[in-house]
Amino acid sequence: MYPTLAISASDSVASRLKKAMGDGITQDIYCDRGFENLEAEFVRQKQSDGAEVSVDELYTVAEEIYLDASYGVSSIYELEQNHAELVHRALSQLPSQALQDPGFWRYLALFPFRRYLTVRESDLTPIRYGGGSGGSKAYWLLPRTFIWGRKCFDSSSQSYDFVHEMFEQRRINGLSSGTVIDFYHSHIVRTAWSADSRISLDFLAGVFTEPILFDKDNKASRPTNVLSSSIARLSNNVLLEVADNALKEEIIKTKSHLLTQEQTLSLDTVQE
Repeated sequence: MYPTLAISASDSVASRLKKAMGDGITQDIYCDRGFENLEAEFVRQKQSDGAEVSVDELYTVAEEIYLDASYGVSSIYELEQNHAELVHRALSQLPSQALQDPGFWRYLALFPFRRYLTVRESDLTPIRYGGGSGGSKAYWLLPRTFIWGRKCFDSSSQSYDFVHEMFEQRRINGLSSGTVIDFYHSHIVRTAWSADSRISLDFLAGVFTEPILFDKDNKASRPTNVLSSSIARLSNNVLLEVADNALKEEIIKTKSHLLTQEQTLSLDTVQE
């Protein structure tokens, strides 16, 4: 058995939470498990083929993750980044039936992980938790957080370093963190070609191999977008999961092209 939340129920819960927030009720109150008895009113249990999912443990884990993930952070973007590692680490061993059920993710967002949801996505629009027309789960807060962690996890070294690498590299190089969240959302969470984490790890390794690809903004000056697009085109003709050399060659070729372009632009600027 595992808990689920229907679309209509999730919208009702979100509406009640938004009202509480608008009425000035404190976060500790509306994030309390017993708030307005919402769990008993809306959450339903579904039969699972795997082990039973403990609701009590989910609440305990969510609370521990929030405490760890929020410690010392300076923005909601860092909060999401830290959750990416911790959420994947904590939930990846749950029954696959639950992890593939949209209702389970709606439940997680609006119940055990409610504090994370209301801090990171305080507008509580349906796409944040999977309500309304549903939309792609890659845009819902909890699934996208989990996917970020999953696609950055290197099972060979048991490392989540890539979850944090862009933020760290920009910090080390004295750059702002304004493009970090878009980098992970656009090229890791939402791309179809990176569904296999082996591909996403190769992409990330390519980005962070010197010279590192740093986006200047979230609009035109995005070399990581050029690399991502080149891999997407390659994936239309080659099965990336079994064409490791082709992927690595594409990354090297694209980075070389980008470096040549940058050098040309720098030379033109000097000549002017």
